[in-house]
Amino acid sequence: MMAILASVLVLLGVPAVVVLLASRETASGGPAASALGIPASTDPQHPAAPFFADAGDGVRPDGIGCTTAPGTAVTGQAHLDVFVDGARVAVPARIGVRPTCAYWLRTEAAGGVIVIASPQKRGFALGDFFDIWGAPLSTGRLLGFALGPDRPLRAFVDGRRVGGDPRAIALRDGREIALVAGRRPARVPSRFTAPEG
Repeated sequence: MMAILASVLVLLGVPAVVVLLASRETASGGPAASALGIPASTDPQHPAAPFFADAGDGVRPDGIGCTTAPGTAVTGQAHLDVFVDGARVAVPARIGVRPTCAYWLRTEAAGGVIVIASPQKRGFALGDFFDIWGAPLSTGRLLGFALGPDRPLRAFVDGRRVGGDPRAIALRDGREIALVAGRRPARVPSRFTAPEG
């Protein structure tokens, strides 16, 4: 009798465990997670790439492609620094780098260097990069941080404050871009020297 009861429990229990585990996986990381706005990283100072689970992959913001061959019509490197309440927020590696291709805007290493490598002669903006990252950059939110009167967002290009929508800041070779939310850091970067090679 005990053997039969154990067999029934195993037969009923295994599918229930599989369903439970599958449900947990969907809630913590699949397309449902990005629809709910669940960040892929729980540490706001060290966001992940993509920012939201499964966001940014497969999108073509403003027609920006994801290719296997390096683009040569427009090339360069810009640098992005992000500060919130005086503290640096990490810009992760592999934003826009997928297993099968790389976007024309991407980070290859951690540290904020945005690689621009396009087969088309065209312009790119900071908003395009954030769309590929799958990360918020709006009047109300910067990455995982809420913005408002107590935490305004200011943008700097080559050390000079710029007005308008930060999403519209042009990405150009050698350009240093700093986004500052809330209290300013001791020093806002003003120069960027592209790494060799």
